[in-house]
Amino acid sequence: MTKKKKQHEGREEVIEVATRIADAAVFGVCPDCLSNDGYLNIRSSQYFVCHAHQFFWFYGVDMFDDWRFELAKTWRASEELLAGYQLINPFTIYLAAE
Repeated sequence: MTKKKKQHEGREEVIEVATRIADAAVFGVCPDCLSNDGYLNIRSSQYFVCHAHQFFWFYGVDMFDDWRFELAKTWRASEELLAGYQLINPFTIYLAAE
């Protein structure tokens, strides 16, 4: 393996860790895998999910405006999916300002 390839792989690992920290600080992450699979809207409420562990958590109301462009059938499908998942408190971290 060349030195340049090692440096590139090292940067990718740093980016992955930074992304996980940012997700945990902003959106919360699954306590089992320390990631999330994005969010679902149910009307104006947003819920982040981990499909692998079938967890979900409430994020907020009207935090993202894409719910305004979704159909009621999309919200029903999200409700049906989450009915089989467990509502949890996500893993979060708090980043202190200097």
